[in-house]
Amino acid sequence: MNKQTRKVLEDILLSTKTVSRVVSNIGIQRMEEISLKSMLKKLVLPFRKLFSRLKMNTQRIDDLNGVLKKMIS
Repeated sequence: MNKQTRKVLEDILLSTKTVSRVVSNIGIQRMEEISLKSMLKKLVLPFRKLFSRLKMNTQRIDDLNGVLKKMIS
């Protein structure tokens, strides 16, 4: 193998290492963003369900209070 061929092969090897490093870093960051997003959704979803149930219950209680007021009056 002559010096020029060796130099070209070393450059190719170096460039593929650099590309694979960049791609893996982007891939890892993307996975972290996705997992963070899904984690936040998992945390927010139960609270949304709880608040919607509480809202429905307060509406029903208000309706019952209105009926009671009519019965008393």
